[in-house]
Amino acid sequence: MVTLAYNKSGGVFSKQQCRIGDDCSSCAIAQEGDKCTEETTSESLYCDPKTNKADVHENAFLVCNLLKNKIERKLCASGQFFIDGKCRSGHVRYKRQGIAGSGRVGDFCSFNTDCLTGMFCSTGSCTCLSNFVAIQGYCYLKKNPGESGCQYAEQCSAVWPESRCEKSRCECPEDVNGIPYVQAKTRDGVICILHSGEDGDPVPKCPLPEYDDDLLTMPVSQLRNPAMTDPDDSDVELGEHVNPLQFCSSSSTDYTNFVANGGGACVYSQDPQNGDGVYIADIYDCVTSVASMANVKTAMEGVYDISPAADGICCPNR
Repeated sequence: MVTLAYNKSGGVFSKQQCRIGDDCSSCAIAQEGDKCTEETTSESLYCDPKTNKADVHENAFLVCNLLKNKIERKLCASGQFFIDGKCRSGHVRYKRQGIAGSGRVGDFCSFNTDCLTGMFCSTGSCTCLSNFVAIQGYCYLKKNPGESGCQYAEQCSAVWPESRCEKSRCECPEDVNGIPYVQAKTRDGVICILHSGEDGDPVPKCPLPEYDDDLLTMPVSQLRNPAMTDPDDSDVELGEHVNPLQFCSSSSTDYTNFVANGGGACVYSQDPQNGDGVYIADIYDCVTSVASMANVKTAMEGVYDISPAADGICCPNR
């Protein structure tokens, strides 16, 4: 749940922020003029005196003016509504509580037009589209790691488990046992990987469900590199030092030719020599992380001859 720091009667405190439909006495509703310390953009809520529930002004939003450290209320242009962090043209997303057939998630419908934005009518009830997530009876657009415009953490965690909405931007989970997650780019989008392993292991870890919380073992589905050499260009036998995951070059688009020492794309091979490999680009991505790979190259200097072109590791794709 998001918290919002603001000022009431001269005192600064933090309280749980209201969502649409929440009981007004159980949460705080941000108001214009409240103190703020972080760059945020959010819905403009109010307390409906008839229901004592938090409701929303469809065409208004709140922003934090960091120069004044105060919340300001803005209005969308005529005919626009504040949807998914922006003023947009289209149908009203919200309708007041207690109105039959309001078009919220699960409400009865006969046509798609009976439902609100981000929904369709499925077997007689309003259902979120596949790229939206249901939150408090409404559908919000799912957001990828690093993408801006989120209002709730669920928009982020629906794409990447345990990711968070910070300053209207989806961020990776914080860490596992003190090992931080970092954003990494792939051809299929941004993902979250672990910056390194434990106990001095510098190699970043793919985000796989086989990992336990201790990060003690590398899952069997991790792609191994059959062709690593030391600085003298001598083969490093598998199991000697470590059995390294496969490094790769994100700039390579040759998905059938295996290149040793991480100089090419993610290609499967059991032959340690450069040459024909097995196409696996449909299930593996070259995941890039500049800072993490710089640490790897520094730590493995004198042990492995990692290609200068290597800028990522091969991870199962999304």
